[in-house]
Amino acid sequence: TVASLYGRNSLFELIEKVSKLIFIPLCVGGGVKNLKDIYNLLKVGADKVSINKQALEKPNFLYEASKKFGKANICVSIETIWINNDYYCFYDNGRNFSGVKLLDWIKKIDKIGVGDICITFVDKDGTGDGFDIETLKKIENLTNIPLIVHAGAGNKKQVYELLTKTKFDGVSISSLFHYYYIHNLIKISKKKYEDEGNIDYLK
Repeated sequence: TVASLYGRNSLFELIEKVSKLIFIPLCVGGGVKNLKDIYNLLKVGADKVSINKQALEKPNFLYEASKKFGKANICVSIETIWINNDYYCFYDNGRNFSGVKLLDWIKKIDKIGVGDICITFVDKDGTGDGFDIETLKKIENLTNIPLIVHAGAGNKKQVYELLTKTKFDGVSISSLFHYYYIHNLIKISKKKYEDEGNIDYLK
């Protein structure tokens, strides 16, 4: 994310250190511009490489990457925002508008073929409001590529509903885990906890 935001390549040294410390499959993205970047990320320990901006600007890059490194090693990251009565794709952490509609992009990715698609619903990030099940059902009917949804998880019930009412293969969770850890394992004052961010959905 940082590499993408500042136009720099990913922090290869950090990734190499992390990959040696964990045995969980590691998907890395941010600032991926060419096949060499992908090669270097896989070389230092990434199991998958996530691509967003470069894929939107040059869809054929996905085909080239999947052909050279194998589909299983390539993940398309999508940042989507509801605008003008539809979901559109953005990049650089939702800062830049691509003009590409979400469902149209899913169809195109399906034709190219990649290992995974991870979709971040930017408007829901950090809210804990749950998932847009209706839209997710539309997406699942457009592709057989494994799908992961990110942003919106506020409790176990919402995650269970996602995995039982849709064919999505996984859910990416961030703040729900982080705030739970801070609240329950690090004993800090209530006031300080209140200052940690949007935690209303955890109460």
